[in-house]
Amino acid sequence: MTHAVDLCCLFLCGASHVAPASEGFPRELCDFVVECHEAESLFEGVGSELVLDDMFTIMLGVEFTIDRVAVDEYDEGALIDALLSSGTLGGRVDEVTGEVEWVGWIAATPDTAHQLMADMRPKRQLDRLVIPKLGLAIAQVGGGILVSSEPPGSLRAKAMESLARMKQQPHAGDATVPVVATFRHAPGIGAVSGTPGTSTVALDQQDGSLLIEYSGRFLDDVVQQPCCQRRLDAEVLQRLPESMIAVFVEHADADILPGASFLDRLFPQLVEPEPPDERWARRVVAVGEAKGGGSDLRLPSIAIAIETDGPGASARRQDLAVLAALNSLRNRLGTKAGLQHLPSLSDLPDTGTRTVYARALFDPALQGHPIAREISINWCVARGGSNWHLYATCPDLAATLKHALTMPASEVACVSAAHVGRLDAERAVEHLETWGKMAQPFVGNDQIVDFASSLELVTGMLSEADAIEWSIRVPDSRAIDASIRLWPRAQNGAAR
Repeated sequence: MTHAVDLCCLFLCGASHVAPASEGFPRELCDFVVECHEAESLFEGVGSELVLDDMFTIMLGVEFTIDRVAVDEYDEGALIDALLSSGTLGGRVDEVTGEVEWVGWIAATPDTAHQLMADMRPKRQLDRLVIPKLGLAIAQVGGGILVSSEPPGSLRAKAMESLARMKQQPHAGDATVPVVATFRHAPGIGAVSGTPGTSTVALDQQDGSLLIEYSGRFLDDVVQQPCCQRRLDAEVLQRLPESMIAVFVEHADADILPGASFLDRLFPQLVEPEPPDERWARRVVAVGEAKGGGSDLRLPSIAIAIETDGPGASARRQDLAVLAALNSLRNRLGTKAGLQHLPSLSDLPDTGTRTVYARALFDPALQGHPIAREISINWCVARGGSNWHLYATCPDLAATLKHALTMPASEVACVSAAHVGRLDAERAVEHLETWGKMAQPFVGNDQIVDFASSLELVTGMLSEADAIEWSIRVPDSRAIDASIRLWPRAQNGAAR
């Protein structure tokens, strides 16, 4: 509650892609506001009828589902079409009950409003008109249509009062993109719960893809800003094969998605916070598929390469660091560690990739989890146009990434971002759909249901996509901006 005034200011100014929503709409009382302008073709274009459901579920942190079976009984979803055409939808979550109270206002001409009311066939109940099957109340006000959750609450009363005072009908015609959603990071609200601030998400179509622009502003430090606002050369991604599940490149001092932090948690001695005698420039992370695991289980492999130079950027330094880290990990695992012997420097080959088969080390610690059977520790120095220290969990991925990093670079492709990447959504879904079988050793029996629900939500969002590309900017430690492009999956399943 300390930041209430600041949050209100952030929220009211958050949607930079549109003019202010209808002046009579009670934005200040809402946890989220979604503004639509001729957005029907947008959702048809991405081929997903669940986009709105997923958007609201993520923003609210609670399940939000539109009953389309019931909606379709009313003139093939005329109400949803009207909201997407020129509507504003806002809501809030009751802190006690966790239920969502929402209101929606549709800009419409008198003839259109009259026809929509006739199509909905509402029934009189006390002081309002309701549509029982849809669980909403509906009314003509402010020259348009107001709909709300049923039974209504104070949000509807405030909207009725303020919209009725409007001298002229507000409209959503000033929107510059089809959909803009702004939501407050209130407790329990979506993935950023507990980080006070606001987020704005804008949706548009571009070159046959769905373009998502995200802007997050926070009252506290939430992300590590790169040491300077330098441009990122993303050319290396063009050399990585399309068969990868996911790849990204970022400034080495960025901390956006798991990169060096993944290694740091696993091997604290391997990644030093401030290497004293080497300089890090970029970090590349690649996710592939581990061999084995059984036909019904898809297991990931991970490789991380750090672009480095300076006196400490030698193969011997890397060998010493990895062996020390493995020894430390074995000691931390204690009796759970099955690997009793580690190679010495003299055991390592003179050149090429070094490999330690670590199943004996990880299998007891991970309680026989299938992924432990496929882990090996692989490392090498890849020298091309740059010098890279490469680490991977399987030899095949190490070889693939090493080959790409030693290839001649094409033209420099600098972008104004701290992090850029791409995801093969179809391959990612194939993996995620089998991960429920891997849940118990990692999350425990009491969290398996939540784990499965989270996977279902993510796979549902990815199932309509063929590929996803993104870039992330960090203006400062309290701000994140991102551009995400989602390429819809072809009807026949073919890649774009």
